[in-house]
Amino acid sequence: MANMNFLSHTIHPEPLEGSNSSNVWTFDLNKHYNWKMEAADAATTIAIKNPHAGAAGTICIKNSASVGSLTFALTTINDAGSTDDDLIKTPGGAAISFNTTGQNLHVINYYCFSTSFVLVNYIGNFSTQP
Repeated sequence: MANMNFLSHTIHPEPLEGSNSSNVWTFDLNKHYNWKMEAADAATTIAIKNPHAGAAGTICIKNSASVGSLTFALTTINDAGSTDDDLIKTPGGAAISFNTTGQNLHVINYYCFSTSFVLVNYIGNFSTQP
């Protein structure tokens, strides 16, 4: 009988809450891959920290119930604290149109092709929470 090799990887079944400081949510890929956050009614930055080749996961976002000033921006951040929006790559180079409806659920899936390319796909407009 031939030997069978299986791929093995660490599974992070439960998302962790990202780090929030003044509505800048940071998701450090050196610590975890699957994340969650609840956005306040404010300008909100989603920062993917320490992108490295092969890192992949999901950021689950829930909007607050009361919205009116909610906006989103997506960027990357390095250890020195410098941000770089140009590392984020979307299908067709399209800008992400984040859903800002109250209690809306939405998801960012990401794959780090390298430290210079973070491929993202946004899935929005899931039904609101009761």
